[in-house]
Amino acid sequence: MNLTDHLAKQRNRDAAERTLMAWIRTCLSLISFGFGLPKIVAAIHSRNPGSHAHAVMGVRWIGTAFVLTGGAGDGGRHAPTRAQPQTPQPH
Repeated sequence: MNLTDHLAKQRNRDAAERTLMAWIRTCLSLISFGFGLPKIVAAIHSRNPGSHAHAVMGVRWIGTAFVLTGGAGDGGRHAPTRAQPQTPQPH
């Protein structure tokens, strides 16, 4: 294997790791938004005591959906594979 092939494999591995990190970052942000949304709405409703129970229940469903969506992620389909180190072959 020559240097060009080795560098191409390294670039592909780096790209796969960046993609995986982007998926993880997106999932964590969706989960945190799902957990934080009901707390924000509760703080708003505590200032306005005439809140509606349906609105609160809807926000809980939306928050649950964000948590589940973030937790589902990509299901491991895009996990990077590690290239096995190979010894250079003499030409």
